[in-house]
Amino acid sequence: LVVAIFNVHAFRLFGIYEPRQSKAEFGKDAGFEFLGNIIGDIIFTCPTRSFARSSALHGHETFYWIFGETPPCEVVYGLNVTQEDLKRLGPYHAITLPYFEGNNLRGGEPTCLREGDLSSFWNTTHGYFANFVSHGDPNGPTIGRETIQPRFPRYSGGNDGQRKMLTRGFIDDVLFKQDICDYWDRVGVEAMVKKLLWWEVALSRLAHLFTSGQRGVAGKPSLRSNHLAGEDPERLHTTWSKIAKLDVATFHKLLKRASEEWAEYEQRTEIVV
Repeated sequence: LVVAIFNVHAFRLFGIYEPRQSKAEFGKDAGFEFLGNIIGDIIFTCPTRSFARSSALHGHETFYWIFGETPPCEVVYGLNVTQEDLKRLGPYHAITLPYFEGNNLRGGEPTCLREGDLSSFWNTTHGYFANFVSHGDPNGPTIGRETIQPRFPRYSGGNDGQRKMLTRGFIDDVLFKQDICDYWDRVGVEAMVKKLLWWEVALSRLAHLFTSGQRGVAGKPSLRSNHLAGEDPERLHTTWSKIAKLDVATFHKLLKRASEEWAEYEQRTEIVV
């Protein structure tokens, strides 16, 4: 899948992200971790750095944080996950919401995030956010009286720009994914995001067609969008569970068809990545 989506960039990505090292830690989930890291960097991590740099270099007071603490429980999406699942997920998307806003998915108290020895991390992180909202600066009066907040540095926007790592150590960082984001900056993140969005819709549609048995001309899956055909647009949501059920031969056929469609789309739109 990585090779199909990223073409000539795939070989470089295998070197940058080193999925073989992930296999020892994540086992059968190493592939998901590999692809997840790539997509996360393209859509979130590296564009955030670009935005923060632009803001700082244009003279705006900028504070740049990176949340790096694996939560002890799941209070964002209401999922039933194990501790092993949480370990594999790490600090997943939107986990900052309960730390910053102070409530869980249903508006209740996320007590599991601040019990026992977690209280200091909770108070400090929540205090940074409350201070920023109240004073425009994460430094200031702390929420927890017994919590001493490490100073949150102002981001300069340069290669030595200080970012606060929201982990229990609260260190200042300048190197987090620096080489990776430098690479994506050279490739062109905006065009790559457009490509990922196209592939998400294409894989969703083709996965549905390959598993539903619908066929078009010459036995190929119909290229007509379900949404355009007047069917329920909800069926266009990403269907990774369906893709996972495909056998290897069918999965390769799906990738081949998606690659052919992308090549046609690329020629029409002149998006080259």
